[in-house]
Amino acid sequence: MDDRATVEAAEKLIRKRLDNYLYIKRVHQGTVHWMNTVLITQEDIRTFYSGVNPSKSFRGPSSAATSGVAAPNPKDRIKKRVEQWFYIGISLAPLLEVDGGDSYVGAVATFWSEFELWKSKGPKKVLAARKDFQVPSGGRTLTGSGGHEFLNTPNIPCVALDYFEVVFTLCDLMEHIYKKFLKPTLTPAVAKNVLKVDSRFKHHILGKISGDLNKLALGMLKQQIGAVDKNLSHSWEDTEDNAP
Repeated sequence: MDDRATVEAAEKLIRKRLDNYLYIKRVHQGTVHWMNTVLITQEDIRTFYSGVNPSKSFRGPSSAATSGVAAPNPKDRIKKRVEQWFYIGISLAPLLEVDGGDSYVGAVATFWSEFELWKSKGPKKVLAARKDFQVPSGGRTLTGSGGHEFLNTPNIPCVALDYFEVVFTLCDLMEHIYKKFLKPTLTPAVAKNVLKVDSRFKHHILGKISGDLNKLALGMLKQQIGAVDKNLSHSWEDTEDNAP
């Protein structure tokens, strides 16, 4: 891919991501249908993550369930995920003060490396005192918590984190994060790194959210189809009984 094509690809991706996060936010607000299928309410999402599944259609049997191994509790899964999204948000927000271009994209890439290393080691609540970020001026270095350069993981009780508040705030932050990739000018070198670092955003944020919304929507559709099938069956039986 030549330089011009790389820049165009990055610009197209940035516009796509801006649309993606706006769409995710609107879906969580209950104002648009997910993938033009079902309108998901906040109550639907709460039920999905509550572990209560009255219809037994929101989630099919997992491989863990069929193998006799206890499946992860949905409450524990989303609790951990919201905590991680919160850490991503408070770590990335200060980077908006970094000069644009190579310095900014490099800082974002470094953050993701720190985050993935921290996550792979089994993240624990940081007991040490939180170190505030220092906004860089020229070549100064930002300092996160726990000895990280950018990653900040303060000891905040998960019960204080609301899923919807975190998702809405994260979507708003992503708008600023991606727009800054274009400033001051999207050079071929920066564009190439943007294409690389986007995979981290997609994996840790968009992929997680869209995957769960797909499961939820599929369960809702199955439930609705089951209800329609039941009604049609009853109507057919009534028609058959009354046939001459």
